Amino acid sequence: MADIFISHIHEDARVAEALVTFLRSKFRKRIDVFVSTEVLLGDDWLQTIRSALTPAKVVLAIFSPEAVHRPWVNFEAGGAWFAAEKVLIPLCIGNIDPTELPKPYSNIQGGHLGEDETLLYLVNVLWKILGVPGHPAPFSGTDRAVADFLAELSFWDQLNSSLSEKERQAMVVRMKKRWEKLKKTRMP
Repeated sequence: MADIFISHIHEDARVAEALVTFLRSKFRKRIDVFVSTEVLLGDDWLQTIRSALTPAKVVLAIFSPEAVHRPWVNFEAGGAWFAAEKVLIPLCIGNIDPTELPKPYSNIQGGHLGEDETLLYLVNVLWKILGVPGHPAPFSGTDRAVADFLAELSFWDQLNSSLSEKERQAMVVRMKKRWEKLKKTRMP
């Protein structure tokens, strides 16, 4: 049962996966985070999404310039916006600011994941919303979880700014294959 549901388009999966890793590290695995890249072959995709979205207390919607115009992120984020028991947090990546998001998302306090203070603020807010006992691990200039996340975000930025759409899509396919291979080698 997911505490946090991360909504994203498939082109932004690398950032979503990095955010999951970051959050699990900061919360010391005391929370359950769902991201659609966890849907397995043979799963009923829509049912899996619904089963994860329904109990989630928080929906983190990752908005890149491309995601803003895609129906699925808007569908998932819109579902959270209408659900009084859920908190929707818009998180921007790339060349877009939370104030530039379409309504109703621009009315919701969001953040840009490329800004250092957003990660600290996000962890503190999630800690409070989810009622996790204790306090989050302190952030520091040598924080490995922060550095790893920002490295992934930087890679995503480079990938999206320097390549044509066709080159970017090919790179995403290659990176997904590498990621899947890496996950298999790390699994017991």
